[in-house]
Amino acid sequence: MNNRLPTESEIIALHEKYAPSEAIFDAVYSNCQAVWRIAELVLALKERKINEELVKAGCLLHDIGTYKLIQPTDTISVGYVNRGVAGEQIIEEEGLPKALGEILAHHVGLGFTKEHIEATLPLPHRDLTPQTIEERIVTYASKLHSRSEPPQFNSVSAYRKHLKNLDAQYYSDLFEALVDEFGEPDLEPLAKEFSQKLA
Repeated sequence: MNNRLPTESEIIALHEKYAPSEAIFDAVYSNCQAVWRIAELVLALKERKINEELVKAGCLLHDIGTYKLIQPTDTISVGYVNRGVAGEQIIEEEGLPKALGEILAHHVGLGFTKEHIEATLPLPHRDLTPQTIEERIVTYASKLHSRSEPPQFNSVSAYRKHLKNLDAQYYSDLFEALVDEFGEPDLEPLAKEFSQKLA
């Protein structure tokens, strides 16, 4: 394992290596690109010292683990709770920085405590909550874009409504903490650029 982060061309090559089909590559990587663009907006609002290259690599690879969970004929689902740890495994196998793998493992949902996992989820029994500011930015940005059919950008209010419909106070509290920390980025220009709906 080394400390060098992959370049954008190396990241694309990783997606192409693991994607089971071109259509699934297109769906996953375009989502990753959108999440990075959202993270750029968040970074512009922050004055703290942040490893922007780590955030970029984390965004562009955040859902690469999806490829390990689907077959070429499958449709993309946003419900793959194991995609984060599957992505972390890819990062480890490729000899990439541990901090990058941790971003992937910790971004799913809004992060899961060990106790929550033990009680309800088929995940390794360890803490999977975002700890660093880089992890929290990727987690937050990933909630503001959806691989739904068709894909869309999610405003903070739309994601709040989504969590309210789930009746998930645990997740609502985590999301509100991210909103408080990072503010509400203006997603309308990105939605227009990507020709996608802003919910």
